[in-house]
Amino acid sequence: MWNRATVRIFMQQSTVKPVQRWAQAGILIQLLIVGRALGECFRLKALRGPELSFASIEPYIAGSIADAVLCGIALIFYFLGRYCTALSLSIFTVIGLLIYKIYAFGWRM
Repeated sequence: MWNRATVRIFMQQSTVKPVQRWAQAGILIQLLIVGRALGECFRLKALRGPELSFASIEPYIAGSIADAVLCGIALIFYFLGRYCTALSLSIFTVIGLLIYKIYAFGWRM
């Protein structure tokens, strides 16, 4: 049975740092962004059908490729134990993608 003493001992033995959890969350957000961007391509294909051109989905593809590459780099830093670097890269990637969205699509989509 779990009691307070057992939980306290378990929490003391935990070696997961808060910055490590934040880095994990940042990498998860990057993966969700890749899925969202690629899902938008499929949504546009279902909406427009055969008249869908590559030019209309190119910004989504470019953003998802950039995010996937930067997510891979963040994962490498994470597994090397550089949690602050992985977290910083995740934050800058999300901010950069928001700026790219405003540049590519404008304020309204």
